[in-house]
Amino acid sequence: MINYSLNKQKKNNWKNYLFSLIVMLLSLCIGSLVYLMLNLFLGKDSSYLNEKSMEFVGLDPIMDLLFSHAIYIVWFIGIWISIRFIQKRKLKSLITSNEYIDWKKILWGFNLYFSLYIFSQLIIFISYPEYFTLNKINITDFLKLFVIGLIFVPIQTTVEELFFRGFLLQWISKKISHPISLSIIVSLIFGIVHFENPEMGRSAIWMGLTYLTASFILTIITVKLGTLELSIGAHAANNMFITWFISDANSVDGKLPAIFNIAYISPLISFILTSIVWITFYVLSIKKFKTIK
Repeated sequence: MINYSLNKQKKNNWKNYLFSLIVMLLSLCIGSLVYLMLNLFLGKDSSYLNEKSMEFVGLDPIMDLLFSHAIYIVWFIGIWISIRFIQKRKLKSLITSNEYIDWKKILWGFNLYFSLYIFSQLIIFISYPEYFTLNKINITDFLKLFVIGLIFVPIQTTVEELFFRGFLLQWISKKISHPISLSIIVSLIFGIVHFENPEMGRSAIWMGLTYLTASFILTIITVKLGTLELSIGAHAANNMFITWFISDANSVDGKLPAIFNIAYISPLISFILTSIVWITFYVLSIKKFKTIK
């Protein structure tokens, strides 16, 4: 039995966690309002809000991507307020129980996953070259996208990690300590939140399993190693790669001026390759850093 070593805050009972959750969710709602306001006042004149779907139509995809990260910045503030003033502990305690955050471990996780993901995409490209085309992009637009991906995408992924595999995982681990059970519960929560993404329209089963597999691997690594650092690095690598290299009109980011445009990809093939990447990442991570006692 491996306990989640980050959960050292015995003084924080379920009431503190519940109050913290309310503040975090409130900050998420405020961030969403900020996103709406940015698009309304700074977006293209031709864009408008579809009142039925509550989505903006005709947005500049680059500006929309930038504005959407206001959600995560405000959400981060809510997480920090909750941890610092309600639970009276350092934000670092969501990441590691060690004295300092190991940035080398975050970078190791980033580099490993980024490399594995490139390899998997090369396999798809070699097998199905007809699905890939070079995007006709303006260099200025791509540079804007690159900067947003470099600065803001890691903020988004880190905030999600702090909430799901930091705060929620520590809260649930107060009652459930079995690694598999704990990882399944957190993965289901993470997956359900992402089930509204447009990619689910390709195949609810295979795309859903893809989200759940990725979440499960990241969670079990966090539980077994007692640190969020590898998960932060890998999650950032995944989203940054997609932002820079893959333009997909049917994805959550829309048709960005990324390097490649993907016309179609089999959800089953995507699930198989993604699973191989995540399992390989898990094996190499556990082998290098071992597990906590």
